Amino acid sequence: PGRRCPMHGRTARALGFPLLVGLLAAAPAWSEELRPLPQLVHDRWTQRDGLPHNVVEAVLVDRTGYLWLGTQEGLVRFDGARFQVFDRTANPGLAGDEVYALLEDPAGDLWIGTATGLSRKRGDAFEAIATGGAPSEPVHALALADGDLWAGTAAGLHRLHAGRWSVVGAQDGLPDRRVGAIAPARGGGLWAGGRFPPGDILPYVVAQVIGAILAAMLLLTIASGSPVFDIAKNGLAQNGYGPG
Repeated sequence: PGRRCPMHGRTARALGFPLLVGLLAAAPAWSEELRPLPQLVHDRWTQRDGLPHNVVEAVLVDRTGYLWLGTQEGLVRFDGARFQVFDRTANPGLAGDEVYALLEDPAGDLWIGTATGLSRKRGDAFEAIATGGAPSEPVHALALADGDLWAGTAAGLHRLHAGRWSVVGAQDGLPDRRVGAIAPARGGGLWAGGRFPPGDILPYVVAQVIGAILAAMLLLTIASGSPVFDIAKNGLAQNGYGPG
């Protein structure tokens, strides 16, 4: 037996592995009992079924039960029977076709983070949010915290408070301006995750390579039976893996 969504009465299915995880994680909201995995009906949708692209970057179920998908070639709404694709060609208010993040706010507006900025869908209309300090770079994450809208972007952490945008950056203690993941903290505030600054990547890689070489040399020495430490000279026992 499959799990059914109360809004559309459709058997729950999956759009590849990322969506499968999301559907199963949301299962308690669809049913009072969480059934074992083998009892769930699994399926997989691709471009053959109406998706504009096989890579799904974001997943959201809105308050009315529609399933929204952010793909690399457009925003998609699924009603349990068919996929409706929204792209810039038909919807100029959509900031970009490559959708990274989705969020529904308390008013029911859908916020869409794309590779080229942020958009909002209110009713049937899309609006590109490109003024007043709103992010115009890739928006990788969206969250609501303390009543404010937060956007994690390639150029910093953007905050919409009382209708005004501001940017949280290195001057505020943010280690790196590239923010790829955000989530509201249970006790208030916000968690933010970023990446290595480009200047830190090379030292990190060099340190890892040197560490691996030293570890390999030590293991080779132990395996060969050569004494690493001589108890007579160093006061430490030598390894006992070689010939006695």
